[in-house]
Amino acid sequence: MRKSRIAAIALAMLLIGVPVFAQVSFFINAQLPAASSATFTVSKVLVGPPLVFQVQPPGSVNLNFGTLAFNAVNGIFVTSPAHFWVIDVGSNGAGMPDILANYVDTGKPAAQVAGLGARATFNHAEITGPTGSQVTNDLGTRALASVTNLSIPETDFSDGFLRVSVGLATGLPIIAGATPFTALDQPGAYTGTLTLTATFD
Repeated sequence: MRKSRIAAIALAMLLIGVPVFAQVSFFINAQLPAASSATFTVSKVLVGPPLVFQVQPPGSVNLNFGTLAFNAVNGIFVTSPAHFWVIDVGSNGAGMPDILANYVDTGKPAAQVAGLGARATFNHAEITGPTGSQVTNDLGTRALASVTNLSIPETDFSDGFLRVSVGLATGLPIIAGATPFTALDQPGAYTGTLTLTATFD
């Protein structure tokens, strides 16, 4: 009887040192909806410093430079107040689109040789980082008139989003095919259409 009691005490002491645990695996799942269309957010950007972005209402498609002012010092016509336009490209779901850009002049004064496309510039860039501390990775600037079947694959802006900028040429920096409006140009309305086509893989 004494031996069995001693054995029971020894067994209890042994069991106290053995950890007891339970293990359960939890399976976690989340589903992202695929993008079905692109979003285009237009902003009028007042030249600073600092740059001031005036976001336009959803669906805005008019990039109006208004009546230009003559800068007598440089002999060119400029926007007043100084500004340019940006179009931020996004999507309504997971995945970003490939973009195809095309521009065409649609109107100019009689006897005018160069249209708006030869007096304006087109820039596209990848924007990364949070609002307030965004970083711009420039992807190229050209004359607006040269934007013909310009392919911008989503891999070019895979770390952020695409920003397209349209402004009037000022001569600085020098951009091939884009020169400022001067007194040698004909007075009147200059118009054109920039088309961005989004395609999802």
